[in-house]
Amino acid sequence: MCLRVAFALPRCMTILRLTLLNRRDRNYEPLCSHHGCDGRFFRWYFSRCRQLCCPPNVDELATQIAAGLNQSRRANGEAPLRFNRKLGQAAMVHACDMLVNDFFDHRGSDGTSSQARVQNAGYNDCIVAENIAWGYPRSEQIVNGWLNSPGHRRNMLHPRIEEFGVGITQGPRGPYWVLVVGKQC
Repeated sequence: MCLRVAFALPRCMTILRLTLLNRRDRNYEPLCSHHGCDGRFFRWYFSRCRQLCCPPNVDELATQIAAGLNQSRRANGEAPLRFNRKLGQAAMVHACDMLVNDFFDHRGSDGTSSQARVQNAGYNDCIVAENIAWGYPRSEQIVNGWLNSPGHRRNMLHPRIEEFGVGITQGPRGPYWVLVVGKQC
């Protein structure tokens, strides 16, 4: 089964595609409908980045991240996580933000935290954590790197988290990877 990362984004997309594509009826739904995120936001963001690209194999890479995450959890006695579209939205927003604004940090270019981003995507979190990586070309490198970092490992293996989302963008200097894990209240 192939994980559709950040709601089936095409290889090269415009920022206007940071909306949920409903494949059945081809209607678009806003990425977030509250906290001041409206059409003006998308027009502004579009002006900042005409071509935001995902790697050509973004779905395969995200599926590999999910498999590595859940394999690691099983090996450590924890239950596997389910994909959550809202966490995927939050992850993709942050991956896009880092690419567009050329930075690498857990804090967004607008000062938002991972918790604010998941809440903006409509996720009612009790627990949320975020892992980011930049420049690594292969998903195995990302999962192994995170598992070898105490803080990232703790996020991935947290016993109370239940869901995850992945965002991946491709820039001229390599991909940005974002994993968001959480539990809803």
